[in-house]
Amino acid sequence: MNEQNLAGTGLPTTITQYLAQLRAALQGADAAMVQDFIRMTRITPAVRAAYATTGAADYHLHVTCRDLAAYNRFLDDHLLSLPAVKGAQTFLVLKTIKEEDGPG
Repeated sequence: MNEQNLAGTGLPTTITQYLAQLRAALQGADAAMVQDFIRMTRITPAVRAAYATTGAADYHLHVTCRDLAAYNRFLDDHLLSLPAVKGAQTFLVLKTIKEEDGPG
């Protein structure tokens, strides 16, 4: 989350970007519904990265939005409106510890 701090207090005055890691679980194995989900991740600007994963979640998404209201609109209008999505869990990014571009 990128912030500007109120002088001397450490409190944010504005939040310029809301970052979330999202775990999505899909229901069933209907190929067309899975493709609709994948298409949504590719055409939705808020989805910065999407990964098919093992474990309890089928997909992990890196999502950026202007604020919490925009994130809620993303959930309602894009993610949770898809029939394939059984559930989602959001993890808010409080601060970035390490971020690199390219292969490790």
